[in-house]
Amino acid sequence: MEKIAHELLKCGRPFLWVIRKGKDGYKMEDKLSCKDKLEKKGKIVSWYSQVDVLNTLLLVVF
Repeated sequence: MEKIAHELLKCGRPFLWVIRKGKDGYKMEDKLSCKDKLEKKGKIVSWYSQVDVLNTLLLVVF
């Protein structure tokens, strides 16, 4: 993950990076050494299963 993080910084383009939680339940991005720099250049979000997304209240309203 560190290698991907550094390459995202090197490319200089905005990005959206979706990362699954680790087996221990913690956010993997919290372990990145350059997390602060990454958050200035792009967006890092947690991965959610399709079932979780479809079961949200917001989608029920639509």
